[in-house]
Order: sequence, then C-alpha cells, then structure tokens
Amino acid sequence: MVPWDLLALEKRATFKRAENRKAEREKTIRQWKDRWDKESRHSWTKRLIPEIEPWLTRRHGLLDFYITQMMTGHGC
Repeated sequence: MVPWDLLALEKRATFKRAENRKAEREKTIRQWKDRWDKESRHSWTKRLIPEIEPWLTRRHGLLDFYITQMMTGHGC
C-alpha cells in the first residue's frame, strides 16, 4: 500500500481534476521509490522486495496478515 502521506498528497492533487489521476499516481510511485531507495531501516523487507514497482504490478499473490507477519519478522 502506498504510504498514507503520499496518498493524501495525491488525493489532494486529483480532488478537483479527475483527468490528472494517472499522472499523479505515477508521481506518487516515483516519490515512494525514492523514499524506499534512501531508507536504511527495514532491511529484511527490502531484501524480500528490493524494488516497489514489480511488486505493485504483479498479477498474483495477496498480502495478508500472516504474510506481513512473516515478512516483518513479527510472526505469531
């Protein structure tokens, strides 16, 4: 899921102009990728998902509670 702060900025930008949605989504993804590449924490998750774009465009698999727990090392 796109980080909430970036998603809020995207929603604000597209609130009045619906034709801008695709361009704003691409901008949001670029900002998220920049943030992802610069972040030094969460190294375990970055090992599993080195790049965001292929993860977002995949056509299989769902991310649920149990997979999230496994990926973050907080398994129950």
